[in-house]
Amino acid sequence: MAKDDMKANVPRNIFFTNFGYHFEEVVHCYPISFFLFSLLTLVIMYLVFYSTFEDDLSKLWKDVRKERQQTTTFELQPVAPKQIPTSETETETETSPPTEYYFDIKKEHIPKFLSYLLIFGIFYTLPFIFWYGLLILLKIDKKDSVKESQPLSLFKEIIDRTPNSTTASWDITTSHLNDMLYEGKKWPTKYMMWDGKECHAWFINQTSSVNVPLVDEFKKKNIRNLETYRYDALMAYEFKVSHGDNQDFELS
Repeated sequence: MAKDDMKANVPRNIFFTNFGYHFEEVVHCYPISFFLFSLLTLVIMYLVFYSTFEDDLSKLWKDVRKERQQTTTFELQPVAPKQIPTSETETETETSPPTEYYFDIKKEHIPKFLSYLLIFGIFYTLPFIFWYGLLILLKIDKKDSVKESQPLSLFKEIIDRTPNSTTASWDITTSHLNDMLYEGKKWPTKYMMWDGKECHAWFINQTSSVNVPLVDEFKKKNIRNLETYRYDALMAYEFKVSHGDNQDFELS
């Protein structure tokens, strides 16, 4: 595969912080839970805001009606016989605000409505943050456990791809490793398992103490195990760093 094609397959992160990186990872791995929890939060917020607004609106309308009744008490008017409502429309007119008063009442209620919006918005945002914070911690823990079980696969990829010291070459290597883990059903997505920069640092740490005599003994017996792959990966890496892309690495 050409290097331009391999670079095109490298996933690009849209977040630049560690938390954002893992949050994007959670969204990729838990799309259904992300959607359902977001929808549930919006529904609860809507119900709370709507009920609060309607309660305050009805209380405010009762005060307006009471005030209007008090102002008409002192007027001398002939007493009309009490009429029984003949339709549901008349009953609703007595208990609900008329159209001409609705917007005036709404204007008076806007500051209170905004305060409720702020309070309940914060209240329902906290469990949202807690839930996804917990998912992120679980995902990081799972990622570390998968990484610990995959050093052999990583060493084989390094031998095949022979990355140098640049982050771009390690992004290509990790992109193929991510695809391999996804196809082997060891990770739920093609993305976010390995990052080129962290993979490079992990490799340097793993190859800092290679036991060369032990590797030579294994090679004499024609044994291919983790130690021999670790050594060959280190040789491939050092060869590419020193010779560049002009020469191809070949196993001895």
